[in-house]
Amino acid sequence: MSQNLKKHGFSLVELAIVLVIIGLITGGILTGQDLIKASEVNSLYADTNKYKVAVNTFKLKYNALPGDMANATAYWTAETCPGAVGGNATGTCNGNGDGQIAFSDWVTPATNEYFRAWEHLSLAGLLPGGYTGLPATATIATAVVAGSNLPAHRMNGFFSMGYSPGWSWTFSMYGHYFQAYGTTPYAFPLTPVEAASIDSKFDDGKPGTGTISAPNATLVAGCSSSDVASTATYTLTGTSAICPLLFWLK
Repeated sequence: MSQNLKKHGFSLVELAIVLVIIGLITGGILTGQDLIKASEVNSLYADTNKYKVAVNTFKLKYNALPGDMANATAYWTAETCPGAVGGNATGTCNGNGDGQIAFSDWVTPATNEYFRAWEHLSLAGLLPGGYTGLPATATIATAVVAGSNLPAHRMNGFFSMGYSPGWSWTFSMYGHYFQAYGTTPYAFPLTPVEAASIDSKFDDGKPGTGTISAPNATLVAGCSSSDVASTATYTLTGTSAICPLLFWLK
């Protein structure tokens, strides 16, 4: 006995409901991704506040700056200084005590106060984990290992700490700063829009002034619009991650 089988397709209403559901799911995924990215961007500011507290507490306790501290080995085990590139330091070294966390280059142990600073903060119990205090290699691209010699951040990069004596690329600003990098000293984590978002939310929204700033246009073309601090703006049409924000220790 044969039976007549009826084939049923989706009605227009059913198709519309399916498309709406797919749209809601896609929109939810994209919204979730945007929220995660915004959280990662804002975490840079939260991290630097934690580091500011650590540095200021260190200054109060030891009357010195981490990394620059001239008598660090009186408090913690001394190693053979200045240490060897790539060495797994078991002790620490003194800084020169000039009141500046010096930044010279990425690969020279003798002038690496910006690496030793994080080691001193860790040895003082003001930051979790441990830091080697030394560049990992003699090659700039691989000198930093996030979480090993400089602290990692959530945007797949690291922070450095240094002192500007009024360098032109910092819009001639003076003082200590934390700087957010990407995966290497050649990479930066933020688009101009993301950098402007942090600056506007937590400071004055201008790349050349305030407690949050960016390098001038000569150093990083496309992040800020010019080299004039008073008139520079973030280049909001840029979509590439080219901005290394500076968070000033003020």
